[in-house]
Amino acid sequence: MSSLYNNFSEERELGLLLFFITAAPSYGTFYTYFLRDELKYSALDFTWLSMGSSLSFLFGVVSYRVYFRRLGYKRVLRGAILVATVCRITQLFVLLKIFTNFWVVVLDGVAESFCGQLLMMPLIVYTADRCNEGVEGTLFALMMSISNISNSLSEGMGAAVAALFGVTENNFSNLFYVMLICILLDFLIPMWAIKKMFFVSSEREIDLEELTMIELDFDRV
Repeated sequence: MSSLYNNFSEERELGLLLFFITAAPSYGTFYTYFLRDELKYSALDFTWLSMGSSLSFLFGVVSYRVYFRRLGYKRVLRGAILVATVCRITQLFVLLKIFTNFWVVVLDGVAESFCGQLLMMPLIVYTADRCNEGVEGTLFALMMSISNISNSLSEGMGAAVAALFGVTENNFSNLFYVMLICILLDFLIPMWAIKKMFFVSSEREIDLEELTMIELDFDRV
C-alpha cells in the first residue's frame, strides 16, 4: 500500500488528467432517444451503429500502434479533440434534420469513436509506462477506475443539464442547446486538462515521445 500511495502521489497529475479528459457532460442518451423517436431508427439501425463504433475502436488501436504514435503526442491529442468536436457539430445538423441520411450518422459515429480511441491510447500507454515495479497492475487499475468514474459523472451531469432545459426522452425542443453546451465543454475541458496537467507535471515536462509499446516477437509465439 505504501508503494502504491507513493506511486499515485508521483502521478497525481495524470490521475487528474484521466478524470477531466472525459468529465464534460454527455448528451449521448438523449441523442439516442432522438434517433429512435424522431428519426425512427430501428433496432437493426442501432446494431449497425454499435458495430461501426466497435470496429472503429479496434481500428483506432491498430492505427495508433502503426502510424499515429509517430506523429507526436501534441498533434495526436489535439487533432483527436478537434476532429471529434467537428463530428459532434455534425450531430447538430442531424438534430436539425438537415442531414438525416442513415449512413451519414453511421460514419459520424465511426469517426467520433475513432477519435476517442486516439485520445485515450497515449494516456493508456503513458499510464502503463509510469507504473512502478510491484504495483503495476494495481496502479493501472486505479487510474482506469478514475477514468471510468469520470465517464459515469459525465452521464449524470449530462442528465442534469438536460433536466435544466426540460429535455426528456420524449421532449427534444431544447435538445439543441443541451448538445451545444456539452460540445463546447467537451472541447474546452480536455484542451485545458492537456495543457495544464499533461504537458507540465510538478514543474517538469512530460515527454510522451519516449513512450514505447510492446513489440511482439511472432517467431517465439
